[in-house]
Amino acid sequence: MVKEGKRVTELIQVSYSIEDEQTKKREVMAMKTAVDELSVSVPVRCTLLTMDKGGQIDWNGLQVDVRNVIDWLLFP
Repeated sequence: MVKEGKRVTELIQVSYSIEDEQTKKREVMAMKTAVDELSVSVPVRCTLLTMDKGGQIDWNGLQVDVRNVIDWLLFP
């Protein structure tokens, strides 16, 4: 969880790979649970770091930015 003051600005989840559909579902559901439990009033950025290629996941209205961890470290 990344915060600016008391405001949550980003949630980051890490998984070596999300190629397996069950793994992808588990990781995204964990992020969805965190968003729901935090009850954030403004949309919070959700990032999933992995060794896979990047992309976007739309999971029941939750937008998740999938980023390759190496790219994320080199080009934040």
